[in-house]
Amino acid sequence: MLWVARVVYAIVSPTQARRIWHNIRVGLAMGERAALVIAAPIESYFDEPLEQVRARLAIGDPREAGVLPSGTSIVGDLLYPPKAKRV
Repeated sequence: MLWVARVVYAIVSPTQARRIWHNIRVGLAMGERAALVIAAPIESYFDEPLEQVRARLAIGDPREAGVLPSGTSIVGDLLYPPKAKRV
């Protein structure tokens, strides 16, 4: 299903295609290194700082892993137009 989403999002937002494909590769690599998150007692981590939880689950900081921020999307702008500037 990930491959279908990858292609669909690249078609729907062609200006984001490279970032989408890059972030999928980075995310998959992060997932391979991470602990089995589904087996973790996530609710017990709610009071802990995010950095501690990431360390416990071997999930690196996305910025350090190389996740790219998204840019503007033509489709997103059409679906959710920017709010008019207030005077």
